[in-house]
Amino acid sequence: MRPLNLSVMLCFAVIAVGCVTAKDGDLMRQDIIALKTQLESLQQRTADAEGKLTGEQAALRADFDRTLQSSQINTASDRVEMTRIKRDLVVLNGMIEKQGFDLQQEDARIWRRLKYLETRLTILEAKLGVTPPKEPEEPAPQKSSSLPDKTKEPEAPPVVAPEEAPVKAEKQEKAAVVAAREKQNGKEDPWEEYQAARSVLREQKDSVEARRQLAGFLKTYPNHSLSDNAQYLIGESYYVDKNYHQAVMEFQKVVDKYPKDDMVPEALLMLGHCFKALDMKEDAKLFYDDCITRYPKTKAAQNAKSAVEKLKK
Repeated sequence: MRPLNLSVMLCFAVIAVGCVTAKDGDLMRQDIIALKTQLESLQQRTADAEGKLTGEQAALRADFDRTLQSSQINTASDRVEMTRIKRDLVVLNGMIEKQGFDLQQEDARIWRRLKYLETRLTILEAKLGVTPPKEPEEPAPQKSSSLPDKTKEPEAPPVVAPEEAPVKAEKQEKAAVVAAREKQNGKEDPWEEYQAARSVLREQKDSVEARRQLAGFLKTYPNHSLSDNAQYLIGESYYVDKNYHQAVMEFQKVVDKYPKDDMVPEALLMLGHCFKALDMKEDAKLFYDDCITRYPKTKAAQNAKSAVEKLKK
């Protein structure tokens, strides 16, 4: 009986052990499945975290790039603005310099006009026999700046030679065009009229007849390219007659009526000569200096420099 019972007991033990082992295996499998689930969940969370970090990193990178780009744009904009400001400063400086130059030119023009009016007033007073009143509070000047007595004959500077007041080539060409047009219309040739009057003055030495012809030329052709030359020759005709008072007024007309023409520097030079002939050396120097300053590259300016040096002697 005992061996049988032992066998039965062993059988039951084996069955029991087998049952326990199968149950433990199920539990282990369940644990493994749970662990795998947890691992997969952990891996998913890790991937999500990494994705989130990658997104944030990309966002940070994008923000950084935008900031850098904005900074670069701002820097470029600042440079453009700085360049614009510099350019505006240059323009403003140029405007200021131009205004200063214009003011100087205007001052010179006003001064020339004043001298012209003063001279004309003195001439009229002399013709009318009117003595200008003296200011009681001013001391008597050592050397009067008024026009000298007509009985006094100061040494006159040399008369301008024909080559010192040339007619420029472009004027000749323009005059030729006008002459051709006038001839087609059956009119006189302005160039020939001018040359005839000029010849009367400089070759025939007939200043009165030359003035009559030149005045007729200006009346007929007031806007001709040779009008300034004709007006200049009228001033020269009075200068050779030693009528320096009237010569001053005629030469001043060249400066006033034809300010952009090429006879202006010659007229300024002759104004200086007229005042020198009138023994008004300070006034003469002012006109010489004006010629030198405004037209430094002209022959008239060179002659004016020589005249200024002679005034110092």
